[in-house]
Amino acid sequence: MPNDPRAILEQRIAALAIADPQVRAAMPSQEVVSALGQPDLSPAQIAEIVLAAYADRPALAHRVGEITTDPRTGRRTRRLLPQFVALSYAEVAARVDAVAAACRATAPLAVAPGDVVCIVGSPGIDFTTLDLACARVGATVVPLHSDVSSDLLAAIVTETEPTMLAVATDELCVAVESLRHSPAPRHLICFDYHAEDDDHRDAIDAARSTFAACGINVVIETLPELLDRGALLPPPPPVAVSLDATAILLYTSGSTGAPKGVIYTAKTAAAMWAAKGEIPSLTVHFMPLSHLAGRNALFSTLAEGGTVHFTGQSDMSTLLEDIALVRPTRLRLVPRVCETLHQRYHGDVTRRIAEGSKRADAEANARVVFRRELLGGRVVWALCGTAPLPTELREFVESVLELKLHDAYGSTEAGAILADGRLMRPPILDYKLADVPELGYFCTDQPYPRGELLLRSQTLTTGYFRRPEATAAAFDEEGYYRTGDIVAEIETDRLQLIDRRSSILKLAHGEFVAVSRLESTFGAAPAIRQIFIYGSSERSYLLAVVVPTDPTRSKLDLLQSIRETARSAGLNAYEIPRDILIEHEPFSVGNGLLSGVGKLLRPMLHRTYSERLEQLYREQTERREQELSALRAGRDESALGTVYQAVAAVLGCPTTDLRPDVHFAELGGDSLAAVSFAGLLAETFDIDIQAATVTNPVHTLWRLAEHIECLRIGTRRRPTCSSVHEDPTAKLHAHELTLEKFFDPMALPVPDRPRIAAAPTVLLTGANGFLGRFLCLEWLRKLADSGGRLICLVRGVDRADARARLEAPFGNVDPRLARDFRALADRLEVVAGDIAEPNLGLSEDDWQKLSENVDVIVHAAAAVNHLHGYGPLFGPNVAGTAEIIRLALTTRLKPVDFISSVAVAAGSDTPPITEDDDLRSVLPTRMVSQEYANGYGSSKWAAEVLLREAHDRYGLPVTVFRSGMMLAHRHYTGQLNNDDTFTRLLFSVIATGVAPKSFYRANEQGERQRAHYDGLPVDFVASSITELGARQQCGYRTFHVVNPHDDGVSLDTLVDHLAASGHAVRQVDDYDEWFTRFGIALRSLPVAGRQQSILPLLHSLHQPAPAQCGSAVSADQFRTAVRVAAPGGSPDIPHLPEGLIDTYLENFRSHGII
Repeated sequence: MPNDPRAILEQRIAALAIADPQVRAAMPSQEVVSALGQPDLSPAQIAEIVLAAYADRPALAHRVGEITTDPRTGRRTRRLLPQFVALSYAEVAARVDAVAAACRATAPLAVAPGDVVCIVGSPGIDFTTLDLACARVGATVVPLHSDVSSDLLAAIVTETEPTMLAVATDELCVAVESLRHSPAPRHLICFDYHAEDDDHRDAIDAARSTFAACGINVVIETLPELLDRGALLPPPPPVAVSLDATAILLYTSGSTGAPKGVIYTAKTAAAMWAAKGEIPSLTVHFMPLSHLAGRNALFSTLAEGGTVHFTGQSDMSTLLEDIALVRPTRLRLVPRVCETLHQRYHGDVTRRIAEGSKRADAEANARVVFRRELLGGRVVWALCGTAPLPTELREFVESVLELKLHDAYGSTEAGAILADGRLMRPPILDYKLADVPELGYFCTDQPYPRGELLLRSQTLTTGYFRRPEATAAAFDEEGYYRTGDIVAEIETDRLQLIDRRSSILKLAHGEFVAVSRLESTFGAAPAIRQIFIYGSSERSYLLAVVVPTDPTRSKLDLLQSIRETARSAGLNAYEIPRDILIEHEPFSVGNGLLSGVGKLLRPMLHRTYSERLEQLYREQTERREQELSALRAGRDESALGTVYQAVAAVLGCPTTDLRPDVHFAELGGDSLAAVSFAGLLAETFDIDIQAATVTNPVHTLWRLAEHIECLRIGTRRRPTCSSVHEDPTAKLHAHELTLEKFFDPMALPVPDRPRIAAAPTVLLTGANGFLGRFLCLEWLRKLADSGGRLICLVRGVDRADARARLEAPFGNVDPRLARDFRALADRLEVVAGDIAEPNLGLSEDDWQKLSENVDVIVHAAAAVNHLHGYGPLFGPNVAGTAEIIRLALTTRLKPVDFISSVAVAAGSDTPPITEDDDLRSVLPTRMVSQEYANGYGSSKWAAEVLLREAHDRYGLPVTVFRSGMMLAHRHYTGQLNNDDTFTRLLFSVIATGVAPKSFYRANEQGERQRAHYDGLPVDFVASSITELGARQQCGYRTFHVVNPHDDGVSLDTLVDHLAASGHAVRQVDDYDEWFTRFGIALRSLPVAGRQQSILPLLHSLHQPAPAQCGSAVSADQFRTAVRVAAPGGSPDIPHLPEGLIDTYLENFRSHGII
């Protein structure tokens, strides 16, 4: 069995042709294909060749109808029968000749070369005959679908001034109404007319009466009458037509609200007759001939000698029946039809399961029935076009057909552009991408350039009919056509369509939403027949109008279906409509909400539903306010029920989505939402609950409710920010931070002096953090020599869970790290606790054991969030440190190594601080502000004040390590802090491909200044803390763990190294321009990219930083101590390593970040 797709296709066609004489008779003639390859053929010449060469073959087929008489009224009407009848190519040619002869010969109604003829109706034999006859006489055809409104038709007739208007009988009333408001053509042809049908005869009579009453001088003639007259006349001689003459005006669907006539010359119109001559073409045709895809489908089938079967009803209500009757070999689909097939399939599967089949058997049998019976069992080639198709629908269709579903993308203005994601050359001559800064798409985006697609093509329109301004706006200065489509360039000539530029919404919080993509995704849900997504930049969430497949479905059911679909598709929370309107009348061509090929007409949908949707927004706002009021008033309700209500109010998710075992983060809650949620719970229950408690990974909603119950009955009361400080929202005073506010020192026995143990027991907090894991490893190495023991306090449901969380980072990337850890882990004990809780979250027994057995405490745990204020960080970082102090003072003094931050010594209001300074003296008051990292720095400042007091009052030995930026490990692969500013910034520059000329303020000449980036490898920091802390048994010392070297290694030079490593980085001269562009690009990244990026901390980059030579704080004592102790073998504080960027790139790849 061959693996080559072409060989497989050829084999399937050959087998089918042997078994099926109809398929065999439809094989294309290579002689005709060669004849059509001659240069400079006009559409009329191509049609002449095709109709003559395939004269005896069936060309155009339609459903057979019969006249029935209503027994009650006696009226006769036509109904369809389940069979098709075809006209041969010769018969079609005779009809075309007859129409052409009648049009040319009947003065003053004659159609001259260059005249305009409008044709309004559904695709069919009559429409095709008239269309081909226009080419025969050199007229310009304006094809319009049956969905055209009278207003639009009047506007087009006024603009194009047709000599003849041909209208399907069912649309005659629309034409009559339009001609009352526009210049009337001389001649009106009524086609798809059946004289035996009373409705058709009445329509003709009514039109003539209306025209007479209005004084409109129009000659009405039916197509059968025109054919009869023309049959008596000789065929007209060929008309010499310039290939540059206007042959067709295709009016766009109006999705932008302003349809324009796209000019097709005779040359570009001839391209619609493309023939490859590979596949026998038996097709079912339903796409409008006013649409490029419809015309391509019709004429390419004829060019290959195939048979076009026109669907029985223009609303496609008979399409599935038509396909089953025809048994096509080629299947052209649009997303709307794929959705219909998918829904029909699910209905069939559900029925089979209800009858007792297992799901797997039901699905397999349904696919077989679909392939063999519903789709006829002869399809060898299938294509879906006009709009992107969701992956799940594509996979479904391919699984049913057992062949590849091709995709095609083009535009009315440019013709064919992509086939299966690759540029079609020919006709495409050249293309380029243009930045769309307002939507965050740039040619420098990583990993793929993105932007609006501009192109030049052999089939490109020359412009819009009588619209010079619109034509000029459609092309750039180099003559490239602006498609309006946003694409990603995966590689040269391989493009991925993102969305229409006009279909992207920006929500209130800056997120960009591709609504048409969401509509395709949700439209594939079995419960949803159609959906229209609605939103605006004034709102932070979306709404939708939904047409359900089952009208009895409740809103709750439909919202649940939407959420399940979103979950399966991995959508972001803001991409999920929060509420919906249910519409039982489907969007259709008839009500003006769908185009002829099933595309949503967005302007009409906005006009129809915007008022009701805006009212729904108002109701949502009022409902949320009522929920919050009820929440605050209902504090006596169960804690879990109130937690559910609070989650629903903060995140906007329905309570039906909530379960006791779900975590706040799983519902879409981030750290900022956690602050709001904690504040609401605190207000509701009159308790102190911190954001850190909400984000605690072991706190499901049930555990959170349990925690709240404990706080309510007073078993977990602890100091709060407000109980310690007089005004914690404005300024913090050192004198307010006394130990008595956290615990009763008098209740503690006088502690013994520190125990100098040969084999000490060390308690480490924060061991599962970035620095903490390497402190753990360094202490294990150190204790291995002395026989000591390391106890790590880690959050977890129990000890086993806590240990698993501790061990996880050691085994995720570098096997060397896992091996080293395992070799030392027998000296490790893990206890489950939480520094944000009283007693560190420990039982009284565990607390007492630690107080008796621990000799040294290394306190590295903290809630690290540079966006949170002081209040949310008070619990874990200040009250938590007070609990560490209480433990250190219990039984005997235990030296404390405290991991602080240089943020203590930073800030616009902070004076220069040295390592010897007592914070209580040099910084007795700390101002509270919204400045970046103010809250975090303030919480570390408060913790240091408490440690100072403990040292002064009880002689507690303390070593404070104020660390700066900790960079990736120099030896273990993949060991970087994904959440730190440097990692986020570096990834963001790579992902967006843009950086400023300099991250630092320029000098007076506007030039880049020499600067320094203050960062140290985490392995050096961990070994320094372990080595220097172990030497401290008394006193109070502070070390600034920073990089003090004035070496000119800055963010700018690191970006230079990044560019030198092969990453495309465009440096923008103007910093403000870069910042704006950078922010837009970040917001348009995929969800995983946004989460990894600097976006949450973006405001910290709103202006260039001062150029600092060396560190912002002195590090003399630290440098001296390092030179003496040589931690990790380092004789001095290291410079940033030359290979730092390469290390990060390797680590990014190991984590799958890039």
